[in-house]
Amino acid sequence: MTPRECAATLTEEVLERGGMSHRLLQEAFAEHASFDARDRHFITRLVHGTLEQQLFLDDRLRQLSRVPVEKLRPWVRSVLRISLYQLFFLDGVPDRAVCPEAAELVRRRGLGGLTGYVNGVLRSALRRTGWEEETESVRLRMPEPLLTILKNDLGPEAAEAACRAFLEERPLCGRVNLSRIPREEAIRRLEAEGAAARPFGLLPEVLILETGHTAPEALSAVRDGFLQLQDPASALAVAAAAPQPGEKVLDLCAAPGGKSLHAADRMAARRALTGGPAGSVLALDVSPAKVRLLKENIERSQLPGLTAAVSDALVFSPEREEAFDLVIADLPCSGLGVIGRKPEIRGRIGTAEIAQLAQLQRRMLENAVRYVRPGGRLLFSTCTLTRAENEENAARIAALPGWREADLAAALPKELHADIRGGRLTLLPGRHGTDGFFISLFRKDSV
Repeated sequence: MTPRECAATLTEEVLERGGMSHRLLQEAFAEHASFDARDRHFITRLVHGTLEQQLFLDDRLRQLSRVPVEKLRPWVRSVLRISLYQLFFLDGVPDRAVCPEAAELVRRRGLGGLTGYVNGVLRSALRRTGWEEETESVRLRMPEPLLTILKNDLGPEAAEAACRAFLEERPLCGRVNLSRIPREEAIRRLEAEGAAARPFGLLPEVLILETGHTAPEALSAVRDGFLQLQDPASALAVAAAAPQPGEKVLDLCAAPGGKSLHAADRMAARRALTGGPAGSVLALDVSPAKVRLLKENIERSQLPGLTAAVSDALVFSPEREEAFDLVIADLPCSGLGVIGRKPEIRGRIGTAEIAQLAQLQRRMLENAVRYVRPGGRLLFSTCTLTRAENEENAARIAALPGWREADLAAALPKELHADIRGGRLTLLPGRHGTDGFFISLFRKDSV
């Protein structure tokens, strides 16, 4: 299998059958060991780029093809999409390599009669100089229904800025386990393996990484549990909750475990300075497969007081009632804040899906508030940007008897204070250097 054939296969799997790009890429690279680092980088860019630019590519294809885009065979549609992406966006790929490779990909699937059509479309794209004016949806690479939701919930300017930011390359970030290794030593260790690292700025434990063609999971700092790959937004949520030594922490939907690990590391680092009891973190997830991954991350991190178990956040556990000082409820959501990393989300979420997810969150939060002891805290966060999933559910918590919003500014850097609204903060792509993320913190009154 060639890199282009792999990219077309994965693109077809995502756009035609609902696959998730990050999982499919991992599986493909595990299956095809012949792909070297440059091949993997090219395939990843081709898949992600095609998904990001799908609206633009289909708009161009509509103007080039005598056959409507939706009437094309799925494989031909995928080959044309990745080929047009190369022609329009990859300057390092010679045009002469794209057209014959596309025709060959079609021929290998038994569609030799369509090679002339594919060649004709691509050569027309190379010759054409004038194009129809783009709609706002195509210009921002966002389906019209989802663009309307973002404009209504964020405002037109913030929505457009977020859409533009989704098309920018998101840096890879990692969080240093400061209870195990000083940040400077972690940076030196990374640099010794050819990975550049610089501080993120808003949090001392977060680094921005440049690994080149090296898979980040192959770095010894990651393998040995000194560094956890994690977006700064997720780390800021844990910083806002400020877990303390001796506290009992519950993470309701924990996999793959970034927040649980961060909470345990913060508790251990502070305990090393102040002493006192160690505390504990219980990380739960409904998926046994994800809990196995969670346990692997816990074992690798070697952080104290961390345990993981299978548990459904929708099912109330009486033995956990009022048992925790801090409950972390980073709940399932539409994921609009991470479109920059998972571009296929933009084509799968609409009003109905958002309403269903908001209702699911409410059911989980009904259990989450019961697990917090008097005087304890609840962190409710998501990686999305809709009002229904974020502010409306946060308002429900704040309205509960005996609950009040906590002061986020007390634990977060001053650079974010202007955007904090009481106990709530929305991190926007393009403004804060993070994924889109919602953070809210609540305190339960003492008896």
